[in-house]
Amino acid sequence: MEQIKEIPKEMLTPRERSVLYGVGKEVDHIPYSLIGTEAAAELYGVDIRKTYTDIETVIALEKKMVDDFGIGCMSIGPRLKGIAEALGASMKYPKNNMYLIEEPLISDYKMLENMQVINPYTDGKMPIMLKMMEQLQKQFGDYDILKSGVCGPMTCALSLREAGMFLRDLKKQPEEMHHLLQFSLECIKAWMKVVYDEFGCVCSIADPASSMNLIGKKHFENFSKPYLKELVVWAKSYMGKSPSIHICGKSRKVWDDLKEIGFSAFSVDNCEDLFELKLHLGGEMAISGNVPPVDVLKNGDIFSVIQSVKECIEKAANSPKGYLLSAGCQIPLGTPKENLLAYIYAARKYGKDAVKGKGCRKIP
Repeated sequence: MEQIKEIPKEMLTPRERSVLYGVGKEVDHIPYSLIGTEAAAELYGVDIRKTYTDIETVIALEKKMVDDFGIGCMSIGPRLKGIAEALGASMKYPKNNMYLIEEPLISDYKMLENMQVINPYTDGKMPIMLKMMEQLQKQFGDYDILKSGVCGPMTCALSLREAGMFLRDLKKQPEEMHHLLQFSLECIKAWMKVVYDEFGCVCSIADPASSMNLIGKKHFENFSKPYLKELVVWAKSYMGKSPSIHICGKSRKVWDDLKEIGFSAFSVDNCEDLFELKLHLGGEMAISGNVPPVDVLKNGDIFSVIQSVKECIEKAANSPKGYLLSAGCQIPLGTPKENLLAYIYAARKYGKDAVKGKGCRKIP
């Protein structure tokens, strides 16, 4: 089994690497992403609740991540539940776990008549998020690229409605569901507009509610696709670039739809095959994935991590529109530091001398 003797040194900052790789220049290693702010807090024994409210905690975690791993989080945003929180949903913030929605906000669709689209400058924790982004940009903007993530329309709608009722409404109350999806879309656009205006960020989209594990192809085409398409058309018009998207779980049936919608990149879950994705979508958009976050990164040993990273690079590093090494979904709390270091070791070793569309140096 391969032993980690020394993690290869980096020649570029994450910002330099991303920029050069994007224009087709050779970089020291394949670009990769790591853990989010909550996982970083858990890793360093910090109360996770502070990552939602305390700017100094977020800055301190970023510094520790850069010192230990060479790459931080640099991503702040409402993600899956933040829009619901900004609209007034009751939330629960455990000390050592992700935050939760205690009670869905919309019990009756008539409530939409009196609801206003979010204002990121005033609503919920969004003003704090914007201040966090400002400080991250100020202190780390020369080292890494600031990012933000937000949920897709289906996932936003699901965060506002009880899950069983949401799924029932796709069949029983389609007109009301479309109203909820349109409202959700406008809230998403409101956040995306502000972070683009303030920081030049084009948000990434996370849309687990569009997974084929939750809804079928027909429901995707009827309910998810129209609003994703409208979002991408708006983003291209306003920002000059389309967002990326991640869909948890099975997505193979909608790959052609994602191509048609026109996303800039697709992050695929580890339940799908990365090589097949490259063949199907790699000529149209950048792809990302898909080291198993639970079975390998959290519960595996360093050897399984190294092997999985190597396999991902071998499958996808030469994808025509580019490849970002990442986990197949969010890396969970409790992932051992030694496994994160093994991931970085393998990324730098087997992803050495990467060029977009051409792959990496061949290493036995």
